[in-house]
Amino acid sequence: MSLMSKTTAPYLAGFVDGEGYLGILKIKKGEKKDWSSANAHYFKPVIKIANTDKAIIQWLYDSYGGSFEMRLGKGNSKTSYCWSLKSVYQLEKFIRAIKPFLRIKQEQATILLEFIKTVNKGLPLKHHTNEKREELYTKIRELNHRDILHRERLSEPTPI
Repeated sequence: MSLMSKTTAPYLAGFVDGEGYLGILKIKKGEKKDWSSANAHYFKPVIKIANTDKAIIQWLYDSYGGSFEMRLGKGNSKTSYCWSLKSVYQLEKFIRAIKPFLRIKQEQATILLEFIKTVNKGLPLKHHTNEKREELYTKIRELNHRDILHRERLSEPTPI
């Protein structure tokens, strides 16, 4: 992952606020149907940015790693491109660089950084850790499903 310049970080924060998704994925393990079991699923933090401009998504992929996906347009919709980052190490560096400049998704960034603290670097998952991850998953999901933007974040002037 390349270093982020002092002008790139605010630019990408604006891009994430407008076009991005900061979330936690809840992924089923195998064919198990019992979601109540602590071993039936695991969590994965993610940041995604989608846009119809291939060049910006390609630049994100080339600069910061992750994955690049193309979604063909149907009917009147254009083909779109999606960059995502799921590596905990890369994700943490990226979020820490842009977080001071986020206006809309500041809370999601805080939750993702808190989630990253629960990663056990190869150690067995403790039950209370999974409970904490579930709690963070629920919090970020609620934030991402809000219909109303918090205008106070947008109304505060930013010093130049």
